[in-house]
Amino acid sequence: MDSIAFPALATGVAAFPVDECAQVMIDAVRDFAVEHPESAVKRAVFVLFTLDDYRIFKAYAEKQGAGVDPQ
Repeated sequence: MDSIAFPALATGVAAFPVDECAQVMIDAVRDFAVEHPESAVKRAVFVLFTLDDYRIFKAYAEKQGAGVDPQ
């Protein structure tokens, strides 16, 4: 397995703020990559439900220096 996908956790019915979700999820993926450089996982995909969600995740990812592929 070289990729993994995550939905934007709790941002729907639970109404967790998307900007906080982006921070938590992107930081967790970055931390995992730093702590486990030997991992076979080379790509993390965030499954987002709206264009606004995408823009929020993209802005935070770019601020952190992460690559963004809008597929």
